[in-house]
Amino acid sequence: MSYGNQTPPPGGYAAPVAATGGTNVLAIISLVAGILGLVLLCAFLGPISFVFGVVAAVLGFVARNQIKQRGQGGSGLAMAGLVIGIAAAVLGLAEVAGLAALIGLSAAASTSP
Repeated sequence: MSYGNQTPPPGGYAAPVAATGGTNVLAIISLVAGILGLVLLCAFLGPISFVFGVVAAVLGFVARNQIKQRGQGGSGLAMAGLVIGIAAAVLGLAEVAGLAALIGLSAAASTSP
């Protein structure tokens, strides 16, 4: 009893794609801290803005390294947090210097005869 030449069964569904590590949490925190740093500039809180900017830049840098090592997502978020954090830190320092200059000028103007 010969069954002859049988054809293989039709193809099924493709294998599921392996799940990646997801989005890096530090990248998200970096972006949020950078945005907060820029928002605080509007309230003339330069020193706090500087701190948030530095935190955002450091977390963005660490997140980019972790993303490269672990193959996670969020590289764009980490880069945005890094850039916005640097901008917030620089502008925070500029705001502190500007406010200090204004205070110094007003003190000098009020004490002159």
